[in-house]
Amino acid sequence: MSASQFDAAPSLEPVREDPVVETTLRRATLTLPEAAHVLGISRSTAYELARTGELPALRLGRRLVIPTSALESLLGSVGRRVD
Repeated sequence: MSASQFDAAPSLEPVREDPVVETTLRRATLTLPEAAHVLGISRSTAYELARTGELPALRLGRRLVIPTSALESLLGSVGRRVD
């Protein structure tokens, strides 16, 4: 590989479309494992973030779900400074 190949900024476009992400973002809520998949984190990390409040979650009976709108807001804040 030449040095110029490393100089290019990485593309922010996904390499391929993910049908799971496309389907889940159309619903009002996501399960924790679905949200973890969308965020690219492990299921256990998603549960820990929900427990600490860093990932907004709702308890519906015994289930924890993530409102899609909250996840979109969280992802919309990417690039902003987090203190």
